[in-house]
Parts: sequence; structure tokens; C-alpha cells
Amino acid sequence: MSWKPRGWTLVGMLLAVITVGAVAQGPIATTTVTDTIYRADGTTATGTVLVSWPAFSNALGQTVPSGSTSVVIGAGGVLSVQLAPNAGATPMGSYYTAVYHLNDGSVSREFWVVPVSSVPVHVSAVRNSVLPTSVAMQTVSKSYVDTAIAAAVAGAPLDGSTPYVLKSGDTMTGALPWLAIPYRDSRPRTSTMWM
Repeated sequence: MSWKPRGWTLVGMLLAVITVGAVAQGPIATTTVTDTIYRADGTTATGTVLVSWPAFSNALGQTVPSGSTSVVIGAGGVLSVQLAPNAGATPMGSYYTAVYHLNDGSVSREFWVVPVSSVPVHVSAVRNSVLPTSVAMQTVSKSYVDTAIAAAVAGAPLDGSTPYVLKSGDTMTGALPWLAIPYRDSRPRTSTMWM
């Protein structure tokens, strides 16, 4: 029964390491984001702002788990929320998504990068003027989509810039790789046909 004292010692050491690790990280400092929110007609807004974020590590290496919070825009359009700074965070490009739901039914979205600050900062200081890369990669202009659709409908010639095949028939050149295309025959099982 000599293993019991060693086992309890090991458990005690593990608990001590976990406790020291939790204390070493300490509380995460926050920055207060505050401002008065106005509508386009100049009147103060009321409503709710939903702020969400992915998991990130701040500039000090402290881990901030993903989450969200709901903030009520108070009387006189006053917005105030405390957030962990994500400027210089890992992964690079971490941002807060703020979705405004105003009582007039309007909804808008902004991306925030919050700096380290001991004094409150305004929304205009955290509002990101450039879309985060992960969002920008998913965004295309209406002009781009209209041009791509027009080229596809018009049956633009098949070259390196327009990889479409005309519905009325076209010629394909170059190597055609073998493709595995799943199909379903009259039997109840699924099989694969090689072309």
C-alpha cells in the first residue's frame, strides 16, 4: 500500500500546478467602449447592440474564449460596454462583430478592434475601416456578380478567363482527368461509375 501516499502527493502537485496556472493568468483587463448612438436624422437611438467574438489570445497572451454579449442602448443613445482588447491579438485579424438592432427596425453591422486603454474609448476609435480578411474574402460587389452572370448567359468564349461551356455545344481541349461520379442505378445500393 505504499502507492497511496505517492498517489495523493501526485494529485496534490497537479492541483497546485493548475491553481498556479489559473492565478498566473489573472484577470483580463478590459477597455470600456462608450459613445452616444445617433440615427441618420440626428436623433438619439435606442435599441440593442449584440457583440460577438471568436476565441483569441490578447497581446499579453491571456486566452479569451469565444462568446457574445447583449448591450442595451440607454436613454439619450448612450452605449457602454467593457471588452477585452483584441488589438495585437492572436490569431491576427481577430475582431468583434457589433450588430445594432435599433427600435426603428433598422439593423447594421460593424467590426471592432479594441485597443488597450485605461480610459474609455469611443466607437469611432474601435470601428474598423477595413473589413477583416476573413470577411473581405467572402464579399463581392454587385458589379462583379452582374458581369459574371452576363458572361455566363451570353456564352462567352471558352478561354482561361471564362471557364464556361456553351449550352449549344462547345469544344474542350487539353487533358480531361478521370472523374468518379456517383450514380444510383435501379438497385437500392449506390455505386460509382468511372468516366
